[in-house]
Amino acid sequence: MVETANTIWADGPASAPLQPDKAKIRAWGSWLESFVTAIGANSGSVYATRAALYSDLVHGPNSMAWVVDDPTAGYNGIYQKTGASGTGSWSRIADLPYSFITATDVGTGTPNAIIATSSLPISPSALVMMGVYEANTGSPVTVVFNGGPTLTIKTNTGNDVAPGGLTAGMQLFGVVAGSTFRLVSDQVSAAVVAAAEAAANAAAASASDADTSAGGAADSAALASRWATEAEDVPVLPGLYSAYHWAMKAAATVTGGIAAAIHAATTKAALDDADEMGLADSAASWGLKKFTLANLISSIFKTARTIANAQFAAASFKLFNAAGTPRALTLNLAALTADRAITMPDRAVDLGNVPAAAAFISAPFTAALGSNGLISHGLPSAPKKLSAYVVLTATVSAMSAGDVLKADYGVVASTAYGVQLSIPSGNTTQIKYQVTNGGISTVLNATGASATGVPSASGQIIIIAEL
Repeated sequence: MVETANTIWADGPASAPLQPDKAKIRAWGSWLESFVTAIGANSGSVYATRAALYSDLVHGPNSMAWVVDDPTAGYNGIYQKTGASGTGSWSRIADLPYSFITATDVGTGTPNAIIATSSLPISPSALVMMGVYEANTGSPVTVVFNGGPTLTIKTNTGNDVAPGGLTAGMQLFGVVAGSTFRLVSDQVSAAVVAAAEAAANAAAASASDADTSAGGAADSAALASRWATEAEDVPVLPGLYSAYHWAMKAAATVTGGIAAAIHAATTKAALDDADEMGLADSAASWGLKKFTLANLISSIFKTARTIANAQFAAASFKLFNAAGTPRALTLNLAALTADRAITMPDRAVDLGNVPAAAAFISAPFTAALGSNGLISHGLPSAPKKLSAYVVLTATVSAMSAGDVLKADYGVVASTAYGVQLSIPSGNTTQIKYQVTNGGISTVLNATGASATGVPSASGQIIIIAEL
């Protein structure tokens, strides 16, 4: 066996480096060439996936092949053929001769239990580089490569990784050693150095803060003196005055009288509910108390009181309910041109029962004599008043087209005329109409001596409903 390249090209002393022996170089090169030739002579092949390799059995026994890009990392490696060409099988006998493998942590694990993947199987003979997805929060930290065994991450000196020792984006270099993943660098030492540097920076910042605090203390002492003794009407800060200022104001108020102070105060035209006033409490030996405008309003309307000549200046005003979702009743008097009166009868009145104006007017429609039907009124409840009218579409006796007649139901000489209206039992949304056999209405002649029934073809019916 020839010497290795590492031995042939070894470094010598800096002053006189060793010159490689050309004979050794030629021997090493010949060995390498023979190795490559042997692989070619043995029908060495490269396959992307194991499935592609397994499907190709046209190789002699002991043929070698590589699988280099199978999605399952464990399938990549060096394989040997058994059996004659066209038969037999392939067996994985070794890892690919890669000395450097990149693994990826995409965060599918946890900060303290990393799950990483690689395109090549992880082996103890290869250096593994892995980027850290997120900082660890505890110790020890483990890693699993390609669904393999759980490995404890150890520093170069064999220590567990400290909490926070792995940071997001950090690149780790290490090798698999038994049940551990041993780092090339000593993370503990690096963490100690980083902590020392951080402590030094913090100490420098604290020293600067101490100098600043000393200057601030002197300024605070001067400001405190001003808060106590600054002259009257001289602000310590914009809009803020000293204790001496307010003592002088209080003395002036007592000497000059509270009434004078109130009279000299600024007027506030629009009062707020939170505005405060003083009072002498009759229920507490006339002690000084305060109340707000909201308290005053609540007290005035708490019990029945007589307010003479009360008026509302606006054209409308509202009455609100006291609880639940606020609802208002608006009384709008804008249309009045003179004083008006609402006179109440000597009894309780429910405005909900006051008859309303016509709330529903149907479109004109034609109905055959003797027919009936239902029509929807769209009112919120069943109407209490029903009326039927006929609009003539042709001349009938003394009446012309366009004239409007009442279509009251009645019987003349044993013949029924008009339209009968009713509310079906239990039906609050529809009106039933029944057209008589004699005519949808009656028309008197010019002298009023006789009546004529209106045929259904000579008029249209209109129904009016009121609540």
